[in-house]
Amino acid sequence: MFIIYKNLRSLWHCGWILILLIPFCTWCFASTQAKIAVIFSSDIDPYQQSFKGFKAFFAEESTNPLVSEYYLERQPPGLIIRQILTENPNLVLAIGPQATMLADKEINKIPLIFSMILSYREFNNSNFTGVYLDVPARIKLEYIKKILPDTERIGVIYSSTSDPVFNKILIECNEMKYKLISRKVNSGKEFKDAFKDISEVIDSFLMIPDTRVYFSQSVKYLLLEGIRKKLPVIGLSSSYTKAGAFASLESDYYESGKKAGTIALRIINGTKPISIEPIEPIEPDHIKLSINLLVAERLGILIPSHIIEESSEVFGK
Repeated sequence: MFIIYKNLRSLWHCGWILILLIPFCTWCFASTQAKIAVIFSSDIDPYQQSFKGFKAFFAEESTNPLVSEYYLERQPPGLIIRQILTENPNLVLAIGPQATMLADKEINKIPLIFSMILSYREFNNSNFTGVYLDVPARIKLEYIKKILPDTERIGVIYSSTSDPVFNKILIECNEMKYKLISRKVNSGKEFKDAFKDISEVIDSFLMIPDTRVYFSQSVKYLLLEGIRKKLPVIGLSSSYTKAGAFASLESDYYESGKKAGTIALRIINGTKPISIEPIEPIEPDHIKLSINLLVAERLGILIPSHIIEESSEVFGK
């Protein structure tokens, strides 16, 4: 009996000790903040909008990671990488193509998330996943059907870099009864000849993210020839629309950042990046349409008022 009583007293004291330790242990876990390093390609507003969405996701989840910011236009790339490796964060978020390429090349052992990049690409390590800014082929074609209902033949120029994107467009065109007229080139130097070859037999031209094909000279040529030949060009972002494309489709930057946040939380909770498929924007209400009314007028295209009202940006009013 005495032994039982003694054991009960021991348990009683242990219970009190555990109760006293609970607040201390809770404080210990709460103080263990996840660390996230963010590399910005530049300080432009779209990148900041994406970052706001990223932070908003964590605020909604009542999670408060410790975030450090690095800007390629303010610091040398080598210094940024050394600081990040010294910091040793739980993950690195690369916003924009330059930041993505740098992280892919220089960071191997820290999980990486890309954001605000258009083009499909292979990464050097298995630590990379993220959110593409380009809009899926199905949604692009659905918008073409809505804003250019007379289109039957769509032109595309691509290279081996964008093979996966082209293949998706081909599948969707077949399903939606569009005829896809395409040319594969090795570089942007072949763009003019390829465009001349197909421009007379297509109703509209669809740009796809491919840095081997599209650079300042080839884009300028495409937009000018599109207007001259009265051929509507569907661009990759509102900057293309402003420069002379008939229209463009792009993902909502803020929502893209929130999607990057969902991936980041999964990685913080232990999921390996290699097991997380990169995300494409799929919700129609998170897709932004921009229209150039001056280009539409030059092309002789009348845009219904409800399409203009639905557009996120309208140029040439």
